[in-house]
Amino acid sequence: MESDASMNDPIGELRDGSDLPELLEGDMNSADLASLQRDLSEFTQIESVVPRTRGGLPGQPPPTIALDAAFDGLLDGSLAGVQIRYRYDGQNFCDTLMPTPTGARLVRMADIIPR
Repeated sequence: MESDASMNDPIGELRDGSDLPELLEGDMNSADLASLQRDLSEFTQIESVVPRTRGGLPGQPPPTIALDAAFDGLLDGSLAGVQIRYRYDGQNFCDTLMPTPTGARLVRMADIIPR
């Protein structure tokens, strides 16, 4: 199996020589998650919300779900994670949320996949 990335490529750089986007991460409690959900709903243009389920079928395209269903699934434990792609202030972003015992872990980066 061939990979697009080489073990010899410098870390922090794409094959075309451009820099990788900054990666931000942090833990969120349930109040933080509610605030994030509100902000995403009110101030962004949602492109896709893809759930990460336990035992998903390999090779199957991931379904998309509503933003509210994603946050509900994170809080009730029915989702292993969720990836939210959205547009804010003229830039694309990708948030990945994974449940924790006290809320969720957020990993955010500018989305480099052309839309």
